[in-house]
Formats: sequence, C-alpha cells, structure tokens
Amino acid sequence: MAVRTPLYYNGTHLQEMSSGMIDDIKALAIYEYSLNPSRTLAVVSSGGNLTSINDTRLQAGAVSTSVSAFPNEATTAEPSVVTVSYERITQSAASITPTVDSGKIFPYIIQQLDIYIIWQLPILEIHLFIQQLTLLH
Repeated sequence: MAVRTPLYYNGTHLQEMSSGMIDDIKALAIYEYSLNPSRTLAVVSSGGNLTSINDTRLQAGAVSTSVSAFPNEATTAEPSVVTVSYERITQSAASITPTVDSGKIFPYIIQQLDIYIIWQLPILEIHLFIQQLTLLH
C-alpha cells in the first residue's frame, strides 16, 4: 500500500504536508477528542450495559474429615466448574453530527496526478489513516 501525504494550500499552490505537520494534526485530533469523547466507559457496581464477561474456573470439592484415617479420593467430592458473570462496564455514546465539508475541512491527497478528498479512498485506507491517528498516544 502506498504512503500518501495530505495536501495543504500554502497561499500560492497545493503542497504536501511535512511529517511534522501531520504529527501536529494527529496530536491536535487526539487532544480535541479527549475534550469531548463520543464514547466513554465507566465501572459500575452492577448492571453494566456492555456484554458480560464470564469467569469460569474450577471450585474445590467438599471437605471430607475422618477421626480414624486420612480420607481417600473415593470419599472426597470432585471439583466442580463455577462460572461467574460480570456486568460492570457501562458505555455512554454521545450523539454527534458530522461536520459539513466546506471545501476546507477534510484533508486531500494526491494520487497519480489526481486529487482526492480523504473520504473518497477505499475504506481500508481510511481505517488505516484513522488507526494511525489513534495509535499516536
């Protein structure tokens, strides 16, 4: 997959952004998202709204005692499987309205002498671009 660099207007013509400019945009995007995230998670004592997490483990069998001899395996209870379900994470999703492009909002790239708005790229490339933004911090 080719590396593509967003374009900006330098006052006279379109020019590719430097890696420093791209890093600044990533840092700003992360900062702006941190001010008002569209998704938040919180720990609650019970009744979370995300899928439950099941903790499955073995539990020791019942105790056996004897005053005359050590209990042998035949007289002790077998371990049993215990599953505990936890629902303690609540997710809140904000209602957002996407920004309308005025021709100056969304980044553009150049590809084989054609200029594309970044949202016209195949979905995998958009995903990789957004993933790169989120992995910065």
